[in-house]
Amino acid sequence: MKKKRLLTLLVLLVTAATGAWAQTEITTIPNGDFETWTYDGEDMPNYWNSNATSDGSLNGIMGGKQLKRSTDVRPGSSGQYSCSIWSKSTMGVINIGILTSGRIHFGSASHTNNANYIYSDRDGSNTKNNVTNPCAMPFTGKPTAVKVWVKYVQGGTGYGNYATAKFSAIIHGDADYVAYNLAEHDNDDNKALVVASAEQEIAYNNGEWEQLTIPFNYTDNNVDPAYILINAYTNAYPGKGKAHDYLYIDDIELEYAPETGIDVKPVAGKTNEWTFTMPASDVEIAPIYAPAAQFDTKDSKVLAPTAAEGIYAESTDSIVTPGTVAKGQGTLMYAVGTSATEVPALTAFSATLPTAKDITTAGDVYVWYYIKGADTPEGQDPTAENTFNDSEICATPLKVTVLNNKFDIQFNAANANTIEAGKATVKVGDAAAEVKEGKLEGVKMGSKVTVTASEGYKIRKAAAKKQQLK
Repeated sequence: MKKKRLLTLLVLLVTAATGAWAQTEITTIPNGDFETWTYDGEDMPNYWNSNATSDGSLNGIMGGKQLKRSTDVRPGSSGQYSCSIWSKSTMGVINIGILTSGRIHFGSASHTNNANYIYSDRDGSNTKNNVTNPCAMPFTGKPTAVKVWVKYVQGGTGYGNYATAKFSAIIHGDADYVAYNLAEHDNDDNKALVVASAEQEIAYNNGEWEQLTIPFNYTDNNVDPAYILINAYTNAYPGKGKAHDYLYIDDIELEYAPETGIDVKPVAGKTNEWTFTMPASDVEIAPIYAPAAQFDTKDSKVLAPTAAEGIYAESTDSIVTPGTVAKGQGTLMYAVGTSATEVPALTAFSATLPTAKDITTAGDVYVWYYIKGADTPEGQDPTAENTFNDSEICATPLKVTVLNNKFDIQFNAANANTIEAGKATVKVGDAAAEVKEGKLEGVKMGSKVTVTASEGYKIRKAAAKKQQLK
């Protein structure tokens, strides 16, 4: 589980669905992998329908079994089954096999009659073996494409212009949308229900599996998605093809555009203030709050950091005495600046206790601090006891006066044989130093000072003592 902060600002585009499904987002295809067949054993997959579950005055003649579970699965599949449909000849007339998420209606003996169609029967269902298959598939997503694996096997030769199978998907509103056999049978009221549609004829591919990616074409209709009607046909044209044409279908999936979201950013110098640019749409803001991390207390005193004293420039001494954060609530963060009013950027803060190591000159510096709240522990859900928000950056920084770390050496010769006269040399560290008028200026605290008598001379005694700082 990725660590998460309980204080986040989630900005979601507002979406809405009509009807009974308004409170639930449904964006995937149930049993699209055709691995569940508890409705009618091998004769019908759950959530799907075919010729055998048709209605209409002629369903007894034109319906019947034209679907079966198959163990012929697409390449690379981790599943066991696919769905197969086939065509058959009834009194010399080809009755194509159909898989649908809706219901087939047979109302005419003529396959091209507008009384034959497939529709989303929102109130319809079929029950078998205590399992109910709906005759409409609720759906509220807006995918960019539908992907499906198919294998088209022709049952004969001489197909002429009718040598293709077909796959289609129509996203529509909260109504019984109808997919007519022929486009000329459609009407304006029915077309007005369409949110988007995807359709492709399937050419013969030597009976091999292939994956199709079919893009959705969206309409300008002002309608919210509520259902999806998915249909697969052994032939793209009603009454055409040959007996024993087979179409195998497997792994129907939907493809969505990457979520761009809304860029929500923290305000510079603020730990609890966020901002975003309003897009050209409504938004829903859902901030989730957590308690701010706090300092521990002792005898009613807040154990915040305090400024250290007597700190010399370039020393490794800490310039603050660390504070104590309440147990488990977070980490104290510090940033050092030269302004008592300008807060450093958040990126300048560190959990490392600041020292004078990088401060090269004497003067005042200012230490800003805040508590970085603890993230939710791995494997746990966020609560007010295990997840904490960042505290505010301190309103007033700690002022630390850093002392000068360079001092002078005054050479007081006991006689006229002074260093300037060449009777001795001085080194600070490994470098030669120049003494002027008996004084060596700006010697860094902690440096090794070496006085060496020149050839022919000898230092009998040397005494050094501290001088009172002025």
